[in-house]
Amino acid sequence: MIRRASRPVFVVGSIASEIDLEEKKLIDYVIRLARQFQIRVIATGSTNTAFLARDFTPDAVMPAVDAGFRLADPAGRESMATALMISQSLSAFPTRWVLPSSQA
Repeated sequence: MIRRASRPVFVVGSIASEIDLEEKKLIDYVIRLARQFQIRVIATGSTNTAFLARDFTPDAVMPAVDAGFRLADPAGRESMATALMISQSLSAFPTRWVLPSSQA
C-alpha cells in the first residue's frame, strides 16, 4: 500500500518508542522505512523527543487530530492521500481518504 500511495505519510504516536519488535523499538523501524522510501513523518505527542534522540527530524510535529484534519483537507492535494497511522492503541492500521475529483 505504501508503494501505491502518491504521498505516503507516517503519523507516529508516543507509544511507538515503547513497543519492542524483535531487537529494536517500533520507532526505529519507522525511521528506517521513512529514510528508505522517502516517507514524510508527522510526530505526535512526545514522539519528537524520541526521534531527535535517534538523529531523525520529523517533517512536522502536531496533535494526531490536527494531522488527521490536514490529511483529509482537499486543498492543494491530489485525489487520494494515504497514511499509515501508528496509534496509541498499539495497533498499526492503514487509513485511506478518497477525495472527490471535483475537490482535488
